[in-house]
Amino acid sequence: MCRRFLTQLAVFFLLLGLLGGLVGHAMRKTAVIDTASAVLETETQLGQLYAIPDSLTLSDDVFAVVVGGAVITDSADVILAKMLAAEMDADYAPEALKAQAVADRSTLAYYNAQKIAPAVKLRDPDEAHTAAVAAVSGQMIYEGDSVVYAPSCPSTAGRTNAAREMIDSIQPHLVSVESKYDSEGSDWDIETRVPITDLYRILTEAGFVISSEQPPESWISILSLTDGGYAKNLAVCGQTSLTVDGKEETLTGSIFSSLLPTPLPSTCFTVSLDGDAFVFTTRGKGNGVGLSRQGANLYALRENLSYTDILTHYFTGITIH
Repeated sequence: MCRRFLTQLAVFFLLLGLLGGLVGHAMRKTAVIDTASAVLETETQLGQLYAIPDSLTLSDDVFAVVVGGAVITDSADVILAKMLAAEMDADYAPEALKAQAVADRSTLAYYNAQKIAPAVKLRDPDEAHTAAVAAVSGQMIYEGDSVVYAPSCPSTAGRTNAAREMIDSIQPHLVSVESKYDSEGSDWDIETRVPITDLYRILTEAGFVISSEQPPESWISILSLTDGGYAKNLAVCGQTSLTVDGKEETLTGSIFSSLLPTPLPSTCFTVSLDGDAFVFTTRGKGNGVGLSRQGANLYALRENLSYTDILTHYFTGITIH
């Protein structure tokens, strides 16, 4: 009896470890779903990942996502059209809309195959969204014989980021590539002001030691950049790590941004002082990994790229079918 229990316990932890490995690249904690009600224990945040109850049956034509704290299942094309409407305006170039639809389908298929559902935004689609999804229905992005995780972001700082630098995962199709038209968008050189007194309080409460002899202009140092030009490693008054949830973590641009009253639009930023405030000037929006939605739109408009051209530009070494 004892041996049987120990065997079952070992299998349980093995399965738990495998699940953690599958979703680790997204750096999210998988929540437990009440299988009786299919409602999450906590409210969702965009991009967070959740376990799908075994009672839900999925297929290539039926996807599961999480919206407003609950698991939603529907026709793949219906969900994709609603996702696309939340991500891109209807006046985006049709080829850019198609590219995003294929990327979204790939990502949902990738997660759902692992019994995982991502939290997403859904909106009622316009005709342009529905038409784009219908035009590429069933098509996905592959690396070899495997469907890939195909993330996107609103815009980049001129280059995308490699997955290994932003989501701590080696994904051969997610390397840094140029996204040359993003500088023409509204997410370029956005200023975020934080009063010096507020930042002092935030940093000291986080555990950084700031001496009265250290002038504010010396507090923050960007030590290294990603291939995409985003802040990778930082120091605050010489301190390059801090304790997060009881664990010592290297101070990255993402961690630093999360400490601010409102996280920065992206971690491609410069820091300056203006009177009694710090000014963070950012380029791009999101983590810069994968397809740039703004870039895709302008590649279609400026260079007449097709959706397959756009996808093979942003995702390296892939096929689409």
